[in-house]
Amino acid sequence: MKRTNACLMIAFFMLVIILSVVFPYSIVSAQTSSYAIDKVDHQVEVMYSGHVVILDTIHISGSVTDGFMIGLPYKYSAAVLKGLAYDDTHVYQMNLGVQLGDQSGFYAASVDFNGNSPSVFTVAFVLSNQLMTEQGTTDYILDFPAYPSLTLPTGSCDVSIVLPSQPTSITIAKSDGNIDGDTYTLTNLPAFTNVYASATFQVPAGTLKIATISNLNRQITIDPTGKVTSTDNYRIINNSTSLMSSFVLALPLDATNIIVKDQYGTGVASLATSTSGSVQLANASLATFLASGQITTLIAQYNMPSATLQGANYVLSNFKLFPEFTYFVNQATITFSPPEGATIVIPQASSLDSSSTLTRQTYQDTLTITKKGLSFVDYLAPQANTIQIAYNYNPVWVSLRPTFWASLLAVVACVTVFL
Repeated sequence: MKRTNACLMIAFFMLVIILSVVFPYSIVSAQTSSYAIDKVDHQVEVMYSGHVVILDTIHISGSVTDGFMIGLPYKYSAAVLKGLAYDDTHVYQMNLGVQLGDQSGFYAASVDFNGNSPSVFTVAFVLSNQLMTEQGTTDYILDFPAYPSLTLPTGSCDVSIVLPSQPTSITIAKSDGNIDGDTYTLTNLPAFTNVYASATFQVPAGTLKIATISNLNRQITIDPTGKVTSTDNYRIINNSTSLMSSFVLALPLDATNIIVKDQYGTGVASLATSTSGSVQLANASLATFLASGQITTLIAQYNMPSATLQGANYVLSNFKLFPEFTYFVNQATITFSPPEGATIVIPQASSLDSSSTLTRQTYQDTLTITKKGLSFVDYLAPQANTIQIAYNYNPVWVSLRPTFWASLLAVVACVTVFL
């Protein structure tokens, strides 16, 4: 009897060991996971500049307070530019470049919910435009992860491809079946899925401009009457294999009196504006076509709503730092310059983070803010993308400098006469 029990115990433990080898993820998940992934919406969006945004909206049942991991096949690791995790009310800390569980072959991110337990949240990956291959002026191939890589099996995964304009045609090739169209669904997405896909599509000419916007310097100047002028200086690199003849700039919706010039101060050949969502699009035709790898500068100048006098201060309320770009900007700097003699009272220097600098000089206060990796994605999350600026100003300053120089010249003249 004892020998029989011992044999049964040995057989049981051997079965457990075999099952843990054959089905490691399901056993670990059943023992340690306090949540299940019911559904994920996997949206792959292409920007005007050819950069790619992966938006994975995850629907959870249970508690995820210990954090969450999500990844991409490792082949996409070099293309990752930025990551963001958020829900309707929070932006969560996200660490990029971690290992996905105990698996190799993935580039992953960990999300820290800081004690919260969201049932629905989104993880965004911004990828470079190196995933886009041109087949002419209207035909392209997009390489992308067919599904998100998760540590648990998922009930269903709905996938959609979003392009800057409606494609004339699109087909998607992937190892688990090809698709004619821009959407597909997979039921029972396995854990640690590692599947690539490529979308071959055709769009109207001009829909995409494969380019890098390496720098944007935005100068906000306020005159003594409160009138606001913005001068946006773009540094654009043509990453396309073909000539670039135009570029569409995203400007604030309330921009007026728009003028676009090139780096030599020459007005563009033509300028057509339209609105799209929360931005105004300025389609600037270049005076000189840009070859592959060449760099140009575009300067957009326009007026914005004026600062208003509220009590003793002039105020710019809820001023949008940058428009919701339809392209990716590597680094952007915005500088606010109130009238000469004005003193910025909001924000105070003590409230600024490392990305902002308040400079006080004898005749001029300036506020400078620098941001990296900007696009429309930053406006999907509930984070601060606006600023309130208040400054006090005495109109006497308008005449101070001319009066000073006139007085100095008068003194010099008098001294010269007496000598």
